[in-house]
Amino acid sequence: QYSFIPVKFESRTRTEKRIKESKGFNEGKFVGGRSSSYQRIKLSGGQTEASVLFEKDPGESAANGFITGSVSLKDVGYFKRIVLGDFSIAADQGLVFAKNITSSKGNDAIGQIKKKGRIIAPNTSADELHYFRGTALESFFDDFTVIGFYSERKLSASVNSIGEVSSLYASGLFRNTTELTKRNAIAEKTAGTRVGIDLGADLNISLTYLRVRYDRHFAQGSVITDMKQPLNAGSIAFDFPGRSFTVFGQTASNDVKNFSYSGGVITSISKSLSLSYHLRHFAIGYNTPYARPFGEKSNIAEGEDGNYVGLAYNSDRFLLNGYYDRAVFPAVDNDFSSLSAESFISLEYPLTKKCELYFHMKNKVQSILGIDNENDVRRQTNYRFESCIKVSRTFTLTNRIESVNILFAPSSKKESGLLVFADGSYRENNEGLRIKLRLIFFDSPSYDSRLYQFESDVTGNYSNPPLYGKGVRWYMVFGYELFNDIVCSFKYSETKKLNVLSMGSGDDEIVGNRDEHLALQLDFQL
Repeated sequence: QYSFIPVKFESRTRTEKRIKESKGFNEGKFVGGRSSSYQRIKLSGGQTEASVLFEKDPGESAANGFITGSVSLKDVGYFKRIVLGDFSIAADQGLVFAKNITSSKGNDAIGQIKKKGRIIAPNTSADELHYFRGTALESFFDDFTVIGFYSERKLSASVNSIGEVSSLYASGLFRNTTELTKRNAIAEKTAGTRVGIDLGADLNISLTYLRVRYDRHFAQGSVITDMKQPLNAGSIAFDFPGRSFTVFGQTASNDVKNFSYSGGVITSISKSLSLSYHLRHFAIGYNTPYARPFGEKSNIAEGEDGNYVGLAYNSDRFLLNGYYDRAVFPAVDNDFSSLSAESFISLEYPLTKKCELYFHMKNKVQSILGIDNENDVRRQTNYRFESCIKVSRTFTLTNRIESVNILFAPSSKKESGLLVFADGSYRENNEGLRIKLRLIFFDSPSYDSRLYQFESDVTGNYSNPPLYGKGVRWYMVFGYELFNDIVCSFKYSETKKLNVLSMGSGDDEIVGNRDEHLALQLDFQL
């Protein structure tokens, strides 16, 4: 039952390349080759699972690539899971542990306020910052679930002239001398536990404790600690899913003096109508390196107070989603306080069985609250209209038009941007073939008014490039199942801008107005 002999083997090999050489390569600043490399191998059988992942970015040498891996056992006696190696933890509402998921809000007006996810999971991500390295255990005793872990690793960081860590280095790029000085600049030791208690009637509460120690001082910023004094965080959380409502929440503190909390309620008013409400308060200075609760900013140490109201109406003819989120950020380090107010409404309307229409409007106002009435204000409004037509069983046609309008006050500066794309997708499941071709036109004056369109990629990979300036982008994705267990996928993308002599910035700048990328991937399963 606990044999380590694998019965299933999975492998993914991917390489990507930018066709033109960037400034960093032309000037000899980068130490490695132009192609990126990604290799993941996973073995499993019975209650055992093992995986290893290697990733190297363009410009990095193989020696500076990222390696992660783990061995895990499931259902061994009283242990639900045992993980040795690299792993991630997501629990409760993210005030102590959370997955590194973007804080941007989307169409799920009801469910997005509530954090979800497995408590312990082997790390299979190329993210070089948000993971633990050590051992983790999850066990259960009647109505109790207990996890415990210990992690010890080196982190990359920017260090200032007096030896303090000014920020953790999240990009994972180690291509030149400057970037290499950030590699493994700080040592971190972390230990923690979580106890979950099932009180019946679907009510569950949990207690969490985390202790982190670093071998360097941190400057004022994302993590505030002294290397002689470890950072401690504890929380209590509850989750009560009823028949027509769900109530949840978590409160946490570093010092049992200043408390942060995040919680809300989701309720069904009728068969068609659902409402949600979320309340949050992040105390100034409260933080753990792994906190990512629902909110506006990822750096919760700077403080935040927010209120969120969501609505969803699902009739037989259409689906309507909408929310309003208001957040206030206190003054930090003699800066002004600020305000963010975001409203969103979307409509999904099936015109026919083969044609679906989609519309959304998002308005976001960000204000710096000064000492007079002339507050600095940035107002952004996006309008999106999309149609999706099922032409046949295998072919789908999608079209989108999106505009953005930005107004700055009191300067009265205005910017407007436009994005249009046409997308054809062919999928033949019986033959294991998929082809997607998308053509995008964009016209946006600057990065401030940039627009996004979430792109398909090689199997299991996605991209969301910001588009600004004036130009055209197109890409093609091709996937084919060679045999039952071998899948080959390919992506070529090209962006061309008008009236520019170069693209990109810094060491990533290329000469000319055309940027091309190529990706190849092979998936194998046995």
